[in-house]
Amino acid sequence: MVRLTLLTGVFTAVLIAFQGLVFPPADFFEPLATCAILLTLAAFYQTVRPAPNFVLVLKALCVLVAFSTVYSVLMYAVAACGWPLADWMLARCDAALGLSAPEVIRWVNERPTMALVLRLAYFSLIPQTILAIVWLGLTNDRYHLDKFLVRFMVASLITVVGFFLWPAKGTYGPVYELPVPAYCRQCVEHFDALRSGARTLVTWRETEGLITFPSFHTIWAVLLAAAFYGSRRMFWPVALLNVVVVISTVTTGMHYFSDVFAGLLISAVVIWTTKDRPARKDSAAAF
Repeated sequence: MVRLTLLTGVFTAVLIAFQGLVFPPADFFEPLATCAILLTLAAFYQTVRPAPNFVLVLKALCVLVAFSTVYSVLMYAVAACGWPLADWMLARCDAALGLSAPEVIRWVNERPTMALVLRLAYFSLIPQTILAIVWLGLTNDRYHLDKFLVRFMVASLITVVGFFLWPAKGTYGPVYELPVPAYCRQCVEHFDALRSGARTLVTWRETEGLITFPSFHTIWAVLLAAAFYGSRRMFWPVALLNVVVVISTVTTGMHYFSDVFAGLLISAVVIWTTKDRPARKDSAAAF
């Protein structure tokens, strides 16, 4: 995982330079300082006051911070590539399946309680991820913790490739032109500014989720459920919550159904290809 993070960082730096984008050097310091603090604490609990479960949690958080920082910058750099929008293709795919995202969105918005539940579920992924790392680390479930981190990183990179090939704005884009929710306005502004060249600054600060196809919310939700597969107490509550998350990607995340299906397919492939493989020596636990 360390090598994968470094390779992603090198590729991101090359892409930024190639496109004439700007990354403020000062923005390196906070993520590096955060990782340094986490690793220092991990060293303390590994040598001075041995607590293997704390070490797992701290090193996993370090991996997550490092990769997420690099990945958020990569996502913005890819958005600046400006390939033609794929919204019309995605909308046609939905129509071929007899599905209409705008109809579902309107139906849900007519039911405020349901819309609120779906919105809360949609924004639960970061707290769920922290819970997964803490739970799996403190219970010394290194196997599922390493699996989750590896799958999260690999699926993220697959998703950004899809974003590069088929950039899209979602159901508030040029096909349906639905009203942009308040929580999506900055995302749309950043996306449009990067594609037009009006924005050349790329950094992890104030980053928004720009990727429509494939739906990383869907992938993330499935991977979180899979992370708790070995826990009898946690698996079903987490799995049921993430079923709601997947549904919310259309109603709250303004995704096409095609985005969701692609996300489910990628999740299945990533889980299958990483099933029952031994943990690598460069895993979070050995970082």
